[in-house]
Amino acid sequence: MTYEEMVLYLVGIAETYPPNDSNGEELLDYIAAEINAVEARGVITTEVRDRLYRHFGITTPGHGGPG
Repeated sequence: MTYEEMVLYLVGIAETYPPNDSNGEELLDYIAAEINAVEARGVITTEVRDRLYRHFGITTPGHGGPG
């Protein structure tokens, strides 16, 4: 999957993520987990993962980002 395809996929997730009992931190956790799961399945490369982390602002080790 390309970087652009993943961005569209993750934006779709963000748009449908339940807003009632969630906050931005929970959404970032969810997006980071999804990025990691897709990478673990071999669907994206490490380079695409890193670009996605930067795109979504996932930079803390708690989210699995580069820190």
